[in-house]
Amino acid sequence: MHYGWEKSMQVYDRPREIFMAACEEIGGRLADMGFRLSKNGTLKMTAPRFVYKIEMSSSHYNWMADDRQTGYVEMDFGCFVDDRKTKETAYVSMQRSSSGMSPYNYDLFAPGGGLDMDEVEVAWAFIEKAFLPVIRRIEADMDGLLEDACLTPAEDFGEWNYIFYPPLFLAAGREEMLPEYERNIAAFNAKAPERHRLHWKDYIAGVMDKDYFLTLDVAELKALLTRVRDRILGDADALAYTEKTFGGWLSEVDMLISRPETDRVDWILEYWWLMNTPGSYGGAYEAVIPEELSAFFAMRKRLLETPTG
Repeated sequence: MHYGWEKSMQVYDRPREIFMAACEEIGGRLADMGFRLSKNGTLKMTAPRFVYKIEMSSSHYNWMADDRQTGYVEMDFGCFVDDRKTKETAYVSMQRSSSGMSPYNYDLFAPGGGLDMDEVEVAWAFIEKAFLPVIRRIEADMDGLLEDACLTPAEDFGEWNYIFYPPLFLAAGREEMLPEYERNIAAFNAKAPERHRLHWKDYIAGVMDKDYFLTLDVAELKALLTRVRDRILGDADALAYTEKTFGGWLSEVDMLISRPETDRVDWILEYWWLMNTPGSYGGAYEAVIPEELSAFFAMRKRLLETPTG
């Protein structure tokens, strides 16, 4: 149930107090399970084989106006299961942003200097969906959980993801399951570039009608990306780097070039993918497409300086 910010009657003086109030609210709901809240915002419960943690963090960019009517208090968190003996991570689940590329940031501030309980309820719903069932299965149905984790060791749902790690099997004494686990996690990881591309495409399509992407010259972008493709294909090191870092990027560009009509969302996706994937600013590309990189930076600067509607 969502209660709205009116439910929080407390008025706070500092953003840190609002963040800790959210941590205490979530911690209170988990107290009967044995979770305890630390001063830094981490909730922890220790069991015989595992340590269960919800690591909540905030931002030094938080602020609150003197009249308490405006402000911003960030919270993000991840859910973890660690092997108690080795301290190694056995499970992680995390809520993601709309692009699926970064943690979801909750804004806990409510006008008047209060705690936004709607955001707390969203966070709690995620914990109930992605973390508490895993804890219950570890404690009551470990064999069944291991079978599922072996077959599907990770999932990426866009708005959230999870991954199981080998320490889960090792702590349970089920090393014989690891070869199958390794094959399945390798298959999952091999599809990571395409999943990231789809996240970006969904995000870009969602902001096209209200963002500065509409001001981008698609014909210019198409010509630029075509030159990039041709230069990369002519350099063995850059080609190997591209295939490793960007997955099917070159084949996507080839497909778009062959189309009789230009699809704005798809071309912008290729541009944004190239400019925002880690490692795309240097290394093999600096020597192969220096002019194109300069043109990309100029194009992005022009976009960022365009007023949004």
